[in-house]
Amino acid sequence: MKHILAILLVVRVLLFSQESLRYTDFYVGDTVRPLKPQSDYAMRVYVFTDRSNCVICMMNIEQFYEQLRNYPVEYVVFLDGFSQSDAEAFRREEKIECPIVGDEFQIYRNFYKIRTLPVILILDRVGKILAIESPTSQTVGTTLRSLRDSLANTVVIERTDLERYFELLWKLPVRDTAGHMLKSGWSRLMLVGPERKSFYLVNGTQCQLLIIDSTGTIRTRTPIRLDSLHCMGIGSIDWDTPGKSLLICGSTFEYPHYLALYTIGEPTLHNVSYLSRQLPLDIECGYCDGKIYISRSGTSPHRLLTPEDTTIWVGDITGKTVAIGRGIDSIYYQYRVSRWLGAIFGCYGDSTTVSLFQFGRSLRVWDRRGNLIKVIPLHFSDTYRVPSWDLPERNGKLTIKDGTPLDGLVSNIAFRKIFYDKTTGMFLLPYRNTEYPEGVVDFSDARVQHREYLHCCWPDGSPVFTHDLYAGNHFIPHDFRDGILIGTVLDSSNYLWIGAYKLTGSIRK
Repeated sequence: MKHILAILLVVRVLLFSQESLRYTDFYVGDTVRPLKPQSDYAMRVYVFTDRSNCVICMMNIEQFYEQLRNYPVEYVVFLDGFSQSDAEAFRREEKIECPIVGDEFQIYRNFYKIRTLPVILILDRVGKILAIESPTSQTVGTTLRSLRDSLANTVVIERTDLERYFELLWKLPVRDTAGHMLKSGWSRLMLVGPERKSFYLVNGTQCQLLIIDSTGTIRTRTPIRLDSLHCMGIGSIDWDTPGKSLLICGSTFEYPHYLALYTIGEPTLHNVSYLSRQLPLDIECGYCDGKIYISRSGTSPHRLLTPEDTTIWVGDITGKTVAIGRGIDSIYYQYRVSRWLGAIFGCYGDSTTVSLFQFGRSLRVWDRRGNLIKVIPLHFSDTYRVPSWDLPERNGKLTIKDGTPLDGLVSNIAFRKIFYDKTTGMFLLPYRNTEYPEGVVDFSDARVQHREYLHCCWPDGSPVFTHDLYAGNHFIPHDFRDGILIGTVLDSSNYLWIGAYKLTGSIRK
């Protein structure tokens, strides 16, 4: 009996010893609520430490952060017993870059049921616990790198109507050759190679053309400059010869409008042409069958347009005027909205080009001589917003209607294209709605949503779907052929992804 009691006592001591090594009441495989559940991080790393441990383990914590900072990972350090102001002061004093949250009253420690400090919880995107590690253990670095690499391609981009009507074929994170993901702004211009195995992305802020391979890796960075001083303000890019040379339409302060060719593999632009300063043209253009189509630019001050006003310029690669076209949607005859005048274009067939004007409700078909030969009425959903009042002379910080910024009240087609897919026989017309949270008026604020919609219609204007498809926040379409749509999208950390979607079923008129 004494032996049995002794054995039970030893077992109890061992169990107590093992229990004392537990860092949290949760186990690997349990699911907890993430700090930011709506954000689409691939992995979440939560570090819990306190004043007595923070100096000892902070070097490791910073090294881990450096390994993860270029990946879609939520990385947060919780300092037990620190107020938020003390935590920020500690971060400044120690020159720590990773996010730190003061946990003065142990709210986060209790929520995640932390028993022993320091400890690292590693979660997947929905909060499932993948690992529980000490920051000073010999295995934690290997664990983090392994999970980082295995989850890097599993970011779930916001669920949209694309998942309902399209099948996701693949998505690629855009990285440099060192593996660092590319951050990008909301405005992006990209062409897709003929075989869909290469991508040509304009980085306008750095005056570069990025050539990306089928793995999402940036293989080449080519400067896009008129000369050593003038960076191109790029309005649009299109294929001159698919897979071989690009046509670039842009402007600078000194050169308001110009066209240039870039041959893939060459170091500089060539065939630069300057358009007449007398032409009030937009910087976006369409390119079909060797002809360039550019809409008239917005007018200031606002005025009502008439059917006699020129609205389309047609030229060739040298900048020579071929024709001047007239005709525009009736909203420009009814309201003073001409400061927003602009258009997007797409190649249709039989040497014709289609256009959609800003605030327009019709596709306009032009021949190569600039003649308007057909108008196709469109039937947008109620998500397509056009003004029914005169717009103010200036936008900027000017707001109307309960303080909402002007661009939050109308749909915008800027920096988009019209796509016509010969295989399915449908048009795809993108537009963007900017959504401002209450009290926010800054366009660049991270809380502002740039929601992309896709209007799909047949050549007679009848809609393909019962409503315009919501394609997601920060999604931009760049190619639509054979029922396959390719676009770019930003995740919650502004990292850039390229995704391909295929229409499901046999959709035919």
